[in-house]
Amino acid sequence: SFPIIIIFVVMVRVVVIVCYFSWFVKSSLRSEWIRSRERAPPVLEEQGE
Repeated sequence: SFPIIIIFVVMVRVVVIVCYFSWFVKSSLRSEWIRSRERAPPVLEEQGE
């Protein structure tokens, strides 16, 4: 049978990796969004009328 400590350590590692990966994806998406916002001219004001 599997020791519970090994399962716990593996679960903790998986959670840490998933959290780090999601944070990395969020930061890269946010920087890409800011870059596209800076490149594109503001069109929201013209669409309002």
